[in-house]
Amino acid sequence: MKIADQHHSIYRCRLISALGEMRLRKRYLDWIVLAGLKTFIIAGGILPYKMGVVIGGLTGRLAYYLLIRHKKKTIENLRFAFRGEMDEEEIGSTATACFENLGRSLFELLCIRWRGLNNIQKSITVEGEVYLKEALNLGKGLILITAHIGNWELLGMLLAQMGYKLSVIAAPSKNIQLGEMTNAYRSRFNIETIIRGEHSSARKIIRSLRENRVLGILLDQDIESDGIYVDFFGKKAYTPSGITSLALRFDIPILMIFMVREKGYRHSIVVIKPEGLKRGEDIKSDIIHNTAIFTAIIESFIRKYPGQWVWMHDRWRRGLMTAKDI
Repeated sequence: MKIADQHHSIYRCRLISALGEMRLRKRYLDWIVLAGLKTFIIAGGILPYKMGVVIGGLTGRLAYYLLIRHKKKTIENLRFAFRGEMDEEEIGSTATACFENLGRSLFELLCIRWRGLNNIQKSITVEGEVYLKEALNLGKGLILITAHIGNWELLGMLLAQMGYKLSVIAAPSKNIQLGEMTNAYRSRFNIETIIRGEHSSARKIIRSLRENRVLGILLDQDIESDGIYVDFFGKKAYTPSGITSLALRFDIPILMIFMVREKGYRHSIVVIKPEGLKRGEDIKSDIIHNTAIFTAIIESFIRKYPGQWVWMHDRWRRGLMTAKDI
């Protein structure tokens, strides 16, 4: 055997071995996640609601110290977004709050699995619901844009509890079992899940709007989808644009909604009717303009509640440099 062939064979064996180790590590991690989630589900049925939320916050804080890679990305993104606005102590406390919020949100969802939403609804205020009713009265369906801020999953369940027929567009889960559990959980509250990229997703989206349903979508992450670059915290971020295009082509009303955590155990739901949207003849220009408006509103809420957004997400992974970055 030639030396080059020997080197190639050795490299191939090492690559196969490395891939095998990665798959084994991923299966092990998936098992830990599912086992932990099932443990939390049991705990959610035993613990009083407020105690569960407290324990959720402590669990999130523990995750902050254990998940080193996610902690590093969170701090890195906060340094970029709030450069010159936050010192290192503020960045650290905001990063910790981010993980704590996720822990609290998880336990809130687990608690309502057993107890329902009635108790939680008492601690929630809703602002701007009239916009939802006005939009649905048009009979064209409604596109409702939100972000990974506060407890966004609980937001959908509350909307369904309030009587709104809700469909949500979700990314396919890398963990199949976890994805099935999440979709089944939404179904318990009569929420339809439309998986992005599936063969039937476009048909389901159109059907949902024709049935005058609310179509919810998260617009604050860099995902594998048709998108454009718009400013987000001073740097270009790749942002999905398909839903904006759909709204323009079929004249579907668009609103924005956020659920944020207030002091104690209270939450606020805010519905916003974006101003300055364009629906002209140049659809490409209108898509860019409107997506930029949606992103600016999302940024404004994140700035107001920085400890409630998912800073561990690599939001600028395909970002383009702006003049301020050069």
